[in-house]
Amino acid sequence: MDVSFFSRTIKELILENDRVGVPRVGNFVAELMPATFSACRTMINPPYRLMSFSKGGVTVAERHLFLNKMEELSSMPPLEKDISL
Repeated sequence: MDVSFFSRTIKELILENDRVGVPRVGNFVAELMPATFSACRTMINPPYRLMSFSKGGVTVAERHLFLNKMEELSSMPPLEKDISL
């Protein structure tokens, strides 16, 4: 799999979902962080989304979400839904 294709899939999914599970890899999680003051307290930094990664189990629903998005973004034929990844 091409790295740019993989990152594009993750990017598009993380915009719509707070958690993206990649089969046999783990989960990418986006958390909303609050606004903060700068170190010298002269500026306010706006809220942002913090990306993190965890090596955890990926649910069946997350796996299907990821694989369906890959099918949508590529010209690959549809994958078997019964394949155990």
